[in-house]
Amino acid sequence: MPMDMWLYNYAIKLHNARWEFYKSKSSKAYNPPPIPKIPKNLPCKSTRFILSCKSGKMGGVKYISPKATEIHKEIFLKILKLQ
Repeated sequence: MPMDMWLYNYAIKLHNARWEFYKSKSSKAYNPPPIPKIPKNLPCKSTRFILSCKSGKMGGVKYISPKATEIHKEIFLKILKLQ
């Protein structure tokens, strides 16, 4: 749940920034809001295709779906480094 809330709050900021850019009809380049740091002490991090848990009930679990692409794996590693 904490990661979901982090993502939800960032999605709202991202949407609002895009909406304001659209409404302004500005010739300036669009600048998205910075990605906030992921809350500390999350036992698990996940995306659509990858689940990684360092502690808690599922500590040590790491699952990578066969459908995960190399690009998806790279993005997941970036997510892990945001903490």
